[in-house]
Amino acid sequence: YKFDVVHSFRFQPNLITAIASLFLPVKVILHITGLGIAYANKSIKYLFFRQVSQIVYFIKFLVADLLIVQNPDDIKSLWFTFFNKNKVKLILGSGIDLSKYSRNDDERQGLRESLKISPETMLFVCVTRLLWEKGIRELVNVFETLPFGNPKLMLFIVGASDIDNPRHVTQEFIDNYATSKSIRFLGNSDEIKSLLIAADVFIYPSYYREGIPRAILEALAMSLPIITTETPGCMLTVKNNKNGLLISPRSESSIKKALIDIVSRKSEYKSMGKNSRVLAEEFFSDKIIFDKISSAYQQILFVRPLPIS
Repeated sequence: YKFDVVHSFRFQPNLITAIASLFLPVKVILHITGLGIAYANKSIKYLFFRQVSQIVYFIKFLVADLLIVQNPDDIKSLWFTFFNKNKVKLILGSGIDLSKYSRNDDERQGLRESLKISPETMLFVCVTRLLWEKGIRELVNVFETLPFGNPKLMLFIVGASDIDNPRHVTQEFIDNYATSKSIRFLGNSDEIKSLLIAADVFIYPSYYREGIPRAILEALAMSLPIITTETPGCMLTVKNNKNGLLISPRSESSIKKALIDIVSRKSEYKSMGKNSRVLAEEFFSDKIIFDKISSAYQQILFVRPLPIS
């Protein structure tokens, strides 16, 4: 097809693109959307995987015309990037369509009724691939042990188990909550926006090495308070006590404390939600992100920036 630029995402496609580019006259942008499980665990096995991945990333770096990363911690973790800082570009996330993801509270009551969520219930939603490193076990354990009085708390976990990944949440674990009154595993859904309108709080206790999770960006755009971890990528989406709460990774006690805290601050939800929307508008809109990607293309093709009307 004689493309001028090939822009690929994620570990395996990036490796394939890097190898293919050795045989083709094409400019290559490799986009790292997080460093993954190898950087989330500290066992000897994952330490080995981490060293191997560093070698692979280094080879990709040598071959690529440009390397895009989604958070500054990933640049620090990839030690070799200091060799040529001009070859590395920081772009915060994948961008979110703010016109598509915008809150419409007129729909909220009907959506909650269809989901059988009572007006006094506080609904927490988590949207993610079902891997253990996304904090699923810790999150569920906390919701199991909280006293469900007034207000009643419910947790919806949206997303499928990534069975090709050895660290996927097992179907047996999911089935344990088939009859739970407080925890629902919904599987994949095409109604994420509706679920976010129905939600009171978005919670994402991941300690996976994220880029910047798209699920959180959608929740920001939908004006929701956010609870997430102080981990690379995730922590860029929350200004603590302004639009949500930051929690410690792998910590059930930290999740529990945050839930108790957020429940007691129900009068602040609206202002927290507004702050989330402002954060999305200032840093994560697709307009901002796509302009930066366009600039990256121009950089490697040595063309002048296009005038912005």
